[in-house]
Amino acid sequence: MSGGGPGVAGGPCLAGDPGASRCVAGDPGAGRCVAGDPAEPAASRCVAGDQAGLVSPGAVAADSVTVVVPTIGRPSLQRTLAPLAGLTVVVVDDRPGVLALDVPAGTSVLRSGGRGPAAARNVGWRAATTPWVAFLDDDVQPPETWAQDLLRDLGAAGRRVGGVQGRIVVPVPERPTDWERSTQGLEAAGWATADLAYRREVLARVGGFDERFPRAYREDADLGVRVTDAGWLITTGERVVVHPVRPARWTQSIRSQRGNADDVLMRALHGRDWRRRAQVPQGRRRWHLATTAGLLAVGHRRTRLPGALLWVVLTADFAGRRIAPGPRTPAEMATMVATSAVLPVAATWHWLAGWARLGRLLSQAGPAPGDSTGSAARGGQLAGDLARAPGQLAEEPPPAAAGQLAEEPPPAAPAQLAEDRPPSRRRTA
Repeated sequence: MSGGGPGVAGGPCLAGDPGASRCVAGDPGAGRCVAGDPAEPAASRCVAGDQAGLVSPGAVAADSVTVVVPTIGRPSLQRTLAPLAGLTVVVVDDRPGVLALDVPAGTSVLRSGGRGPAAARNVGWRAATTPWVAFLDDDVQPPETWAQDLLRDLGAAGRRVGGVQGRIVVPVPERPTDWERSTQGLEAAGWATADLAYRREVLARVGGFDERFPRAYREDADLGVRVTDAGWLITTGERVVVHPVRPARWTQSIRSQRGNADDVLMRALHGRDWRRRAQVPQGRRRWHLATTAGLLAVGHRRTRLPGALLWVVLTADFAGRRIAPGPRTPAEMATMVATSAVLPVAATWHWLAGWARLGRLLSQAGPAPGDSTGSAARGGQLAGDLARAPGQLAEEPPPAAAGQLAEEPPPAAPAQLAEDRPPSRRRTA
């Protein structure tokens, strides 16, 4: 599609845009939007010969959207899929190999070979041909009205809107644990693909998700930055999903530090101010670097005492900040003390490892704007004999590579990532 960009008077009428009336095929004026308020969905006019129609905002048709759910086979998948009846649903199984997957009849299943959530979502949206693609994580719980709510949200989207995010609710007790607070960060996350719909055209224009982000971390923030940089808006709709807190081991906060390596890639791709552009608050990286430096100083005779003092003071302060808002049970306090002693070192290690791997990552091909097919062996395979919805899925997606989907938690709380509070995106898998 050619012409002006989103929201520009005289620019292209996007397929499925509820603000644009149907255009007559072959008419010289078809596909051109008349000047008006670009932010008002009801003000979009599309000329068809001598007649112009004004379409009232409302729900889009069910066949205008494909729901893509990447999965690693969690038991929660069935609960996620249950309210989606009536919509075209594509489940992308990102487990290595070919494993059984129980899904409702009529659900299409593709395989991405264990290459991570970014690759799995790319397989899903590239297989769809609908104007909108809605992404859901396999551990969210949509209400029974979610499908209708989604269609209304998309119907209210103006021409400048490239994505519409759902509202995420994380049930936690009055004094949540550190891990529960980490998951709760999704409620304030921006661009979290736990529930986010994009125009397919927008995904194609920016090249989709960047598969150099291997975990469920920063891959959706990166996409959001590229979409907004291209001139589109990402708004928040009225639909709601519940995101329960998954069980986690006491070492989960340490494992989450692998995301620090992804922050290095974000800075390289989007500049020093990437946090502002991605709506990600500052965190504790400087403090973690100082804590690690104090620990290293203990190994030298001349700096042993000041190094130990620095490490003890900073570690105690860190643990106290994590304990204070929590339930303060013996088990939780013991976990906070133990992990606070290790976490700064783990965060620093992964951050430095990210810098060490940066050159190799930048030498790899990133998203290709305009590539809607994933021609570089980035597609997926249709699994089993599950039916595809007519006209919705590509007939022969290319084969996938092998790998493994990271079972990363949602964006971490201030106590968990070296410099990263839960981004105002999200993340998922």
